[in-house]
Amino acid sequence: VVVALDVLPQLLDRSCDQHVRQLVDAASRKVLHAIMDIRQAAARCLGTLTGDPQARLRLSARQSGLDVLVDFSDGAQTEEVLCASLHNAQAPVRRAAAESIGLMVRTGGCEVACRLLQTLAGPHSALVSTCAGARSSGVIALQHLAATGSPDALKMLAEALGDSDASVRAAANTSIIALGGHSGVMGHVAQLVEHERIEVRESAMWCIASLASSYQLRGVESLAQRVAVQRLHDPSSRVRLAAVRCIASLGGSQSVEALCARVAHDEEIEVRLEACRAIATVSAVGDPMAVVCLGTFLAGFRHDEVIAIEVAGLLTAVGDPKGDGVGGRALAAMTLGSPQQCIAGLRGIQRIATSGCQMCRSVALKCLVHGDVGVMGAAVGALQRVC
Repeated sequence: VVVALDVLPQLLDRSCDQHVRQLVDAASRKVLHAIMDIRQAAARCLGTLTGDPQARLRLSARQSGLDVLVDFSDGAQTEEVLCASLHNAQAPVRRAAAESIGLMVRTGGCEVACRLLQTLAGPHSALVSTCAGARSSGVIALQHLAATGSPDALKMLAEALGDSDASVRAAANTSIIALGGHSGVMGHVAQLVEHERIEVRESAMWCIASLASSYQLRGVESLAQRVAVQRLHDPSSRVRLAAVRCIASLGGSQSVEALCARVAHDEEIEVRLEACRAIATVSAVGDPMAVVCLGTFLAGFRHDEVIAIEVAGLLTAVGDPKGDGVGGRALAAMTLGSPQQCIAGLRGIQRIATSGCQMCRSVALKCLVHGDVGVMGAAVGALQRVC
């Protein structure tokens, strides 16, 4: 390749514009090659064609940086070079090409965006490359096209969430969130929660959570809530977990009942525990349904110190500080466990137990003679509340 680039200018018939243009195009495709020797040979080749304006511009671009490409007088050839560069073996070159496409779109507007979109939707697009890095670069370029408000670009960007490679899905997720002001993107992403692949449904849920909780898209929170509640019944625990976290990020007590059902019936402990955390986040203080749910869950996991202590803290946060009999009794049962569980239960009693609760007073009195100093101190605080 290097020899050909060095020899071809000497054999060129400069009186033939077509031949000159063909050589310029051939050399231009190599100015971003992964191998330095080939890039230098391409620059030398273009440098010998000083009588051709396009050659001078391409050489200038090579010396000054990729973004100079957007200033070419022949926009169509520039777009071709940039789109081809999205396939480059070197990640910095691919990234520079994607960002240069963004600069070109900002300069040329919708007309340029439409032409580039046709290329990215074509059979040789970076979006369908076998290289995940090229597809990621294509996604970044697509983000700039979607920023013009193109429905087709927004749809293609959402579809990139269905890519088989996690890095491409991550790039699509980041690009979509960056376009949060375009409300049309939510509808495209919401359709992916029914996708047959688990990882696609999971990515869609995370993306929906990020979009709906952003300032720009407050108006579509109801759609996000509906989608998240529906996905609580997804066959995959990964998707159910993403749905629970989505609900927690959105807030709103209307989802407490659905979350309580997950706590009670989900087959995966990770999902049940995450649902407990979500309940503590979205429910109103003193919500009876939330208190009963967390208290019941706590009773079933007193044997697990780590889970029991965390859920005791969640129950304490949800219980009514003016006096919560159900929550107080659930926390009183914690004193049957380890010293750390006793302390967590007694501190919860101190905060939410009903004044005069006989059960809470009884366990606190017993803990006054506990062998652990920390337990005895917590028992004093609990007695101050219930006596």
